[in-house]
Parts: sequence; C-alpha cells; structure tokens
Amino acid sequence: MDRQRPTRRAVLRTASAVALAAGMTGVATPAVAAGGQGRSLAAGRTYHVGAAFTLAVGNDGGLFMNYALDSPPGVNAYTPAVPIGAPGIAPPGAGVAGAIQSDAQVDAFLVDNDGRLWVTWWHFTTPGTAQRAALTPPGFAPPGAALVTGAQANDQRDVFVVGNDGILYVLWEANNSAWSQPIALTPARFAPPGAALATGRQANDQLDVFVVGNDGTLYVLWEANNSAWSQPIALTPARFAPPGAGVASVTQSTQQDFHQLDAFVVGNDGALYVTWEQNNSSWATPAKITSTGFATPGAPPSAVQYNNGYASVIVPRTDKSLCEFRVLEQFGAWTGPKTLSAPGTVPPTANSTIVHYTKEVNESRLDEGFYALINIAGTLITLLGNRNAGAQAALDAVQGLRPLTADYPGYRRQLAQWEASPTVAYLTAAGRWDEAAALADESIGLFRTLTKENPADDEVVYLLSWASIDIGSHLWGKTELQPKALDLCVKAIDNLRPLTTKAPSYRPQLADWIMTPTSDLLVASRDKQRAIALLQEAVDLYTQLNATDPSTYGPKLAAAKKKLAGLQA
Repeated sequence: MDRQRPTRRAVLRTASAVALAAGMTGVATPAVAAGGQGRSLAAGRTYHVGAAFTLAVGNDGGLFMNYALDSPPGVNAYTPAVPIGAPGIAPPGAGVAGAIQSDAQVDAFLVDNDGRLWVTWWHFTTPGTAQRAALTPPGFAPPGAALVTGAQANDQRDVFVVGNDGILYVLWEANNSAWSQPIALTPARFAPPGAALATGRQANDQLDVFVVGNDGTLYVLWEANNSAWSQPIALTPARFAPPGAGVASVTQSTQQDFHQLDAFVVGNDGALYVTWEQNNSSWATPAKITSTGFATPGAPPSAVQYNNGYASVIVPRTDKSLCEFRVLEQFGAWTGPKTLSAPGTVPPTANSTIVHYTKEVNESRLDEGFYALINIAGTLITLLGNRNAGAQAALDAVQGLRPLTADYPGYRRQLAQWEASPTVAYLTAAGRWDEAAALADESIGLFRTLTKENPADDEVVYLLSWASIDIGSHLWGKTELQPKALDLCVKAIDNLRPLTTKAPSYRPQLADWIMTPTSDLLVASRDKQRAIALLQEAVDLYTQLNATDPSTYGPKLAAAKKKLAGLQA
C-alpha cells in the first residue's frame, strides 16, 4: 500500500518539536487559536507519528528503557530510564534486541543467565504491563548474547543469535503466530558464540544481516522476497575488527530516487566506522566517524532512522557513557557525540538497541505519542520515586502537544486537561512551583476560552470546574500560592452551580467539591462565614440526593451536617 509522505512541517509538529531535557524551566503560554480557526480533527489527512525506545540491561541485570518522541536535530529526546521487569535476569550489559509488532506492541529479546532466549512484550504506552516467554531451552546461547531483529517482506519478524556452537541462527514469527524453532544460516564455528549482529533493509524487499566472523571480517548475509538466505559475503579485510565485534545498521534514506543502507563497526583501532551501499550497488570502503580510541575495539553500536529526516547511531564510549551521533539526509555528515548517559553509567562494552515505533494516523490521533509520555511520567514517579523526571516527562507531553493546537484547535481540550492533571500535580510534587502556576494559568485560560466558544457543551463547563479544583488543591501546598488556590476552588463552585440546574446529575460533584477541598480551604483562610454558607448548600444538596439514594448519600449528609455544626458552634 502506498503511503502518503508528510511534509517536514507536519512531521515536526507531529514529533513535538520540543526539548525533553530534564531540568528545563519555564512554560510559555501560547496564543490560543480562536474557535473555527485551523483545521478540523475530522479532516481526512494522515500523518506519521513516531516514538523510540532505547533498551538496555543495566548494572543490576534488569532490562530498562528510555522513551522518546521524534524530535528535530539537536534536541535531547530521551526520558530517564524506566525498568521493565525484575533485576538480575541477565548479565549487566547483556545483548538486547527489539521490534514493533502489530497493534503497537513492543518486543524486547535477551538471553538470560541460564542461556535461554526470551521475548518480553508490552503495549508502547504501558510498559508496566510487560509479559515474557522463553523461545529456546537453557544453554542455547551464552548468557547476555548479542541479538538482532529484522522484518521480511510480509508481516514476518525475525530474531537472530549466534549459538554456543558458533552457528548464526534465525527464529521467526508471522502475523502474530507462534515463534519458530531456531534455523541455522551458517556452518558451525563461523563466529564467536553470542557474536554481535545487525540487520538492514535494502531498496527492494531484501533483508541483510551483518556479523564479524572468527577471522575479523565484517560479513553480510541476505535474503530477498522471502527466498533462501545467501552465503556470507565479506565487506572488509580480515582482522579489521575483533571477532564477534558489535555491529549496527540503519537505512539512512528511503526517498524514491535514493536509498542508502549503512553498517557500523568499531574497528581494532577504537574508531567507529561506517560502510554503506546505495540503490543496491556495491558496498563502500569503511570510513571513520570518530577518531581512534573513541570506543573500545568491537564495542557494540546501535542505530535507528527517524521520520523527521535524520538517523542516529549510539555507541558506548571508553569513559562508560552512552553517546549518540546523528546525520541529516540533506547534509550527509555525521554530527556528535551527544551524551545520553553520564560517564560511568554503562560498561564500555554495553549493548543497547533503539526501537522506533511509527504509525500512520489521521488528525484526530496525533496525540497518541504524548499519551505514552503521560503514562511513563506516572511510572517514573510511582515506580522509581523520581518526581522531577516524572514532572519533566509530563511537561514534555504538554509542550509537545501545544504546537498542534494552532492548526488543530480540537486538541486544546486535551492540552488543557493534561496541563491540569497530571502535569501541575507532578510539578508541585517536584517543587517546581513557578512552572506549575504558569501552567495552571494556561490550563484555566484554555478551558475558559472553550466554555465561551461552546456555552452549550456541559462537559467543557464541568471540566473548567474540575481543572480549577484539581489545580487549586495542588497549588495550596505553597503559602504564596494559597490565595490563587482558594480563588480557583471558589470559582469552580460558582461555575458548576448553574450547570446543576440544567443537568442535575452534576449535583453530587458540586456537593463533594464544597466539602473537599473548598470549605477546608476557606476555613484555613479564616473565611468561616463563606465556609458555613457553602456547607449549608452541601447539606441541602445531600438532603435532596439522600431522598432517592440513602445508602450512598446518607453518610455524606451526616458528614456535612457534622462539619457545618462544628463551624457554627
């Protein structure tokens, strides 16, 4: 099926065009598009939405990931690490491979401490739901063996590994069926057990797999159109790199009139090299990307192509940091390094992999990648206790969604909701009060604009009160912001009250919000009389509700009367 190629402007909007670096301060308040301006979300145009997952096994032996939306060159797009499963599963720095299956499922592969090949999978927005299964018996490959995945012409996914017998094997599954048994592609003792591997796609339906054999030569094997696999073909002289050295591959360009496939290896001199072929022509002589001594000879690189015009290669440096190089299709020169993890955080021979998720969506689904960031923000806080990282991930999501509202005003409601919750809550939990207050103003301003544009929309009227209550509850934690917090809660009650006449189903919520937090904040602000007046209103509401549902509202009515009596005493 032919796919529409989006413009670079559309891709940059879809990819968020925003820095994800932790510690960013300040939240700009954008101009809000007026009703009727921009495109409708019902329009039929489609776009590519992309996200990347960097997977690795840390020093605790556990699988972890970093998540990123596509970003323009020069943007640090990675979130802090999120663990996937328990620690102690595999050796630190173990080989990892990843792939995207149908329905946005992320697959990650590793060989555990018993020599079994495992697959772990989860939906890309919910890494906390990961499951795993064994694909081979124990002792099949060295613990922590390097792995790689590849896609054939149909919906077949392949995973490759060099077993304990030195044979390069492939396992495959098609259309979400069961995985096959291992299939041998080379003779025994062809490469070191657990040797590093890479795959890449050429201009036709050809899949290539790369490995450095026992003679130190970089080899390629290939299959086209689901045919038989070729014999190994040499791409470098012998003794070019350590046997089993780390390798990576990326399709740098897939334009109709130009297609380039790159392969990477760190040679015996410690330099990162690239070799390439264009339009199914001969492979080029390897060229240096870095100086000699940059990385440990044979250190494993990983690479990925993004939707928005660049490719990346990642390699561990000798100072035990993880570094990235990027290339723009327009210019062709590799830039970097950009440090992804601080020195000392990974072994100098640590394996990594980048899984890039992309799908074609219509204009009503462009926020999908940002939704994943919102979920991961919660994971960072609840699972890791990293409040600042969680706050930043949520802030990244709203900053990424914000540019879309200029062309697609329908996203303003989603933006205002995410700003109110969870982003303001996460920012206040991290002590980033100024950013929280600024974002609160933007959220409430958006909701007020939406209520003016849509006065008959009961939901948006309710959401304005909901956002005001939620934001006010969190801003109350800083003394200087308490007047603002109280004002938001009181206005939330005033805003919702008329709606309860039109739609009585909102009466329970009005009574609940009077009880908590509004009356509590009024009492804390020494405004006892207003608190009494509101509590009497809550008693009246609960009395009406209790008449038809005493099991639900009887206890609430009793609590409201007790609270009111306490203030009147």
